Amino acid sequence: MDDVIIFDYSIPNPAAPWGFGKYANGDKQRTSGAELNGSYALTDDWTLYGNYTYTDSHIKKEGADYGRTVQIARNTANAGLRYKKGKLETDLGVYYTGPRLRWAADLETDSYVRTDIAARYRATEAISVYGRIENLFNQDVTEEIGYKQPGRYGVIGVEYRFF
Repeated sequence: MDDVIIFDYSIPNPAAPWGFGKYANGDKQRTSGAELNGSYALTDDWTLYGNYTYTDSHIKKEGADYGRTVQIARNTANAGLRYKKGKLETDLGVYYTGPRLRWAADLETDSYVRTDIAARYRATEAISVYGRIENLFNQDVTEEIGYKQPGRYGVIGVEYRFF
């Protein structure tokens, strides 16, 4: 891909709180990879599913060789177990994200594994009640160094579908 836009921490920027970094033109970006996913019906009600993605992404700035693209993990994966019976659907999912370069491209974040659980009940054709707990085991999740993500948290709601 030609003429990509990047956030470049090497550019002085007095308007930024930390004094540097702004969006800039990059020369090129090369991205390739592979993805494998599948599901298997254990019974009429239970399904096992999974996904693995490998991403090899590099960017080139003026006068510099290709360097690894920031914020993109080379390896990600998820696996889960889904139960669906009548109006009820539940899901237990485990998600892996490998190390990523932080925005300044000088340090790698740690990889992490997160487990989520969710349920949904379709009361009618248009109305569903749902809930989920993300990061069930309260793992330390770092999307960007210096920006800690929430620990365990839950969401509940009612959804109305307009046809």
